[in-house]
Amino acid sequence: MSEKPGIVTVYLQLMKLRVVILLQITAICAIIAHDLMVRSDSISGDRTWLDTLEACVVTLIGGTLAAGGSNAINMVYDKDIDPGMSRTRTRPIPNGWISPNHALVFGIIIALLGSAIFIPFHWKAAFWSIFSVLFYVFVYTIWLKRRTPQNIVIGGIAGSTPPLIGWIVASANTIPENINPNNYLPYAVPGLEILISVVIITIVGGLSLSFLGKKILKLIDDLFKRIPFLRTIYSAILQMTETFSNSKNDKKSVVLIEYPRKGVWAVGFATKENKGEMAQKTNQKLISVFVPTTPNPTSGFLLMFPIDEVIYLDMTFEEASKFIVSAGTSTGKN
Repeated sequence: MSEKPGIVTVYLQLMKLRVVILLQITAICAIIAHDLMVRSDSISGDRTWLDTLEACVVTLIGGTLAAGGSNAINMVYDKDIDPGMSRTRTRPIPNGWISPNHALVFGIIIALLGSAIFIPFHWKAAFWSIFSVLFYVFVYTIWLKRRTPQNIVIGGIAGSTPPLIGWIVASANTIPENINPNNYLPYAVPGLEILISVVIITIVGGLSLSFLGKKILKLIDDLFKRIPFLRTIYSAILQMTETFSNSKNDKKSVVLIEYPRKGVWAVGFATKENKGEMAQKTNQKLISVFVPTTPNPTSGFLLMFPIDEVIYLDMTFEEASKFIVSAGTSTGKN
């Protein structure tokens, strides 16, 4: 495990900024194309270069936060498979630099904040921003990614929204009159809106790193656990990620079982000993074992075995994941 970087660096890595910036470039191109068409009288409107700059800044900030939040949530959900791939094993969560709970709350907050930034400018921009977040998280990450290689094609819908959002922001009044600070000054200050936006984002970022910010994150975490529908999804994701997080450092979580028939062996992950109704009904000490599939270890089967039929291995969670993903070709304690 490499040395833990600062929390700001961890946040930026969760957001996958290099990918996000590429998306925002398409949004900025849409803004520039719109304003050039206005200046050439191809479409109606009255736009100055300062309007163009303001639209680019608003879209860049809002889009970066929304897309970055989606990526952070994606990393939380994919925590169980990231250690098994060279491309993803160095991400913050597999490295233990940030807890899944912390990363999930961070991702949700900045995704909502990024989408909310568009509300004063045009509700359609905010709608498509939150649509892209929900589509990326629930359709691409949770539903399709672990089921079909077509997930990239279908998931591309989320990646196609930035130009649409940029065009909507450019076609609206970039700074509504009622919240434009220049309307409350004796004379206009060019770029004042941009400066205020940067200051606000800096203050919010600073607060999130402080003691007060951590308290706020905890309050939001508690709030998510109280909202009926959101509580079910949030708690399920947390429980799953915590289970595999504990497995990462517990060498006695990787097991060998006879499955699907006697004489055939499979590698699985022991998750929890069942001491409730199922153990009472069978009069046996049962343990839940997740048996993943190859080469996608995120799908599989939840099986319950008598404890005395389970063989515990010395393989770590990462070694077992690599063994499964590579179809048994990886080197390790096997």
